[in-house]
Amino acid sequence: MRPYIEKISIAGNNLLNLVNTILDFAKLEAGKISYHPKVTFLSEIVREIFVITAPLAEAKKITLQLPADISLALYVDVQLIKQALINILSNAIKFTPEHGRVTLSIQFDKEKNSYVLSVSDNGVGMSYESITKLFTPFTQIDNPLQAGSKGTGLGLVITKRIIEDLHGGKIWVESTLNVGTVFHISIPILHETVKVELFASQKSESQRLLIVEDSEEYVHILVDKLQPYFDITVTNSINKAKELLETNSYDKIILDFFLIDGISSEVLYFMEGKKIQTPVYIISAEDDFKIVEHLQESSNIVGVFNKKNATLICDVISESLNA
Repeated sequence: MRPYIEKISIAGNNLLNLVNTILDFAKLEAGKISYHPKVTFLSEIVREIFVITAPLAEAKKITLQLPADISLALYVDVQLIKQALINILSNAIKFTPEHGRVTLSIQFDKEKNSYVLSVSDNGVGMSYESITKLFTPFTQIDNPLQAGSKGTGLGLVITKRIIEDLHGGKIWVESTLNVGTVFHISIPILHETVKVELFASQKSESQRLLIVEDSEEYVHILVDKLQPYFDITVTNSINKAKELLETNSYDKIILDFFLIDGISSEVLYFMEGKKIQTPVYIISAEDDFKIVEHLQESSNIVGVFNKKNATLICDVISESLNA
C-alpha cells in the first residue's frame, strides 16, 4: 500500500506544481503578481534554494556548488528571486548527466552597475536554435536525459519576467552542445539604503577609523571591540565611502569585499587615483583566494581577513597602534 501512496503523493505534487506555474504565468500576464522588494542578504536566499535543489542533485550524484556565505545585500523580492534561481538550477540539474557538476557563482559588472549570478553546468548543452526558443511560452527543449519528464514550458518564461520586467535586470544564455550551459541573470543596483554612523572614542585623543560594512552584525562586533581605541565612522556604501575619503582623513580603513552598491576594488581604485595613502584591512565572508582574485595590487592593503575571525581582525588593528 505504501508504494502506491508515495506514487500518488508524487503525482499530486507534480500536478500542483504545474497548476501553480500556470497560475503564476497568468498573474504575470495580467500584471497582478505581488512584488515586494527589500534589501536582503544573498546568503539567506542561497541557503533556502540549496535545501530545495540539493535532493535533486543528490539523486543524480551531481556536485552542486553554491557560494558558502556571501556578505552581499541585494534589493530584490526574496520569494520571486528564489523562484527564478530554483527554476534555473533545477533545469541545470535535469540537463546534466549523473556525476556532473552545477555551479552558482556571482560577479560584479562595473559597467552595468549590476551583480551577475551565473548558473553553469557540464550537461548536454543546447543548439542555437534551441536557445532562441527558451523563453517562448509552452515550449520545451528536448532532454535526452529525462525523455519522460514533461512540464509546462513556462518556468523560464516566468523567470525572464521576474528578472527583466519586475527587477529591471537581464537574463541570457551561453551554451555548447555536449559541453554545457551557463545561464546569467543580472540584478541592477536600483536602490540604496545608505547609512553613515559616528561612534566617538572614550579617549580624549584617538585615531580615526572608517568602517565600510553593510552587515549590522559585524558593524556591532567591530565597533564594540575598536571604539575604545578609535573615533569610528561607519557607512554601508561604496559611493558614500568615496565621499567621506574625499572630505576627511582617516588613520585606518576596514573595507568589506561585497557592499550594497559594488565591490571594494572601487574604493581602492578611488584611493589610488586620489593618491590617498591609508592602511586598508579587507574583510569578507568569502574564501581568501576568491577575494584576492578580484583585488588589484594596492599599496594601501595591509591584510585580507575572513569575517569569521572578527576578533583577530580587531586584535591586529588595535595592536598596530603600538607598532
